[in-house]
Amino acid sequence: MSLQELTAPPVVQKGVLGTMLTLSSGENDDIILKGASHFDARTFSDGVKDAWISFNLAAFEKEAVRFERIT
Repeated sequence: MSLQELTAPPVVQKGVLGTMLTLSSGENDDIILKGASHFDARTFSDGVKDAWISFNLAAFEKEAVRFERIT
């Protein structure tokens, strides 16, 4: 799944048998990873979230430049 496909940052839910991490996509089914250690799931989630935010900020900046040319 690419960062462009993500519709939200990853969600981490701690459970009895481990932690569940969910990646949501607008185009495909959600990807759910179960049974990871909470630390590993949180670390992975934070990395994906940071990359997703950076990706979206860069896309926003490109669009802002385009709109500045119009005005």
